[in-house]
Amino acid sequence: MDAFKNIHIGQETLEIATTVTGLTASIYKNAARGIVTVKSGTVYFTTSGTEPSKDNSFTANEEDIITLVGWAELQSFRAVASTTASIYVEYKG
Repeated sequence: MDAFKNIHIGQETLEIATTVTGLTASIYKNAARGIVTVKSGTVYFTTSGTEPSKDNSFTANEEDIITLVGWAELQSFRAVASTTASIYVEYKG
């Protein structure tokens, strides 16, 4: 099944704070999926492109893993935190 080839495209570490943050397009541009690990803190996120907040989004805590499937989810991922948090993202083809 070629739907999820395990080809490494790139990775990045992002600091998430009180300003909404998306992923870096120049890194994920050829990816089919992303694996996001919350390294520290609590992150509020959406995959619809809408601005996340504590009240209208998914919540991920330290050591949680978020799987983003498809270019649309990679492009639309948005995250914010009440205090500083950190995520690590690995992109696969």
